[in-house]
Amino acid sequence: MKYALAFALLSFSLSLSTPVGAQTPAQGKALFLMRCASCHVPPDAPVQATRVGPSLRGVVGRKSGTLATFPRYTRAMKAYGQVWTPAALDRYLNAPQQVVKGTAMSFPGLKKPQERASVIAYLKANSTR
Repeated sequence: MKYALAFALLSFSLSLSTPVGAQTPAQGKALFLMRCASCHVPPDAPVQATRVGPSLRGVVGRKSGTLATFPRYTRAMKAYGQVWTPAALDRYLNAPQQVVKGTAMSFPGLKKPQERASVIAYLKANSTR
């Protein structure tokens, strides 16, 4: 309960300090923690660990299916062979199973463009090479 209240306050304060339509890494992190962290370690975590899914640290600019520390990529993800640009991530996060048929990612997708933009802003902020 205390975490739910803290998250609600964080979300509210972000909505007050950010112009309408602007997407920030902080908004993306909050959404990532709610929707993605059950399978992926947050990309700003102190170690590049994996869970059911690969670490997303450095994902923007990385070719799909190539993180050496993640041995469980599906053939479909390896064969996809695309570099994860913000545009490619936007398409994938909207409908993962439609973009990479055969992916193991069971997440149905982020249907709201502003949510995808926020998560991508967060991933991009943690992808500097």
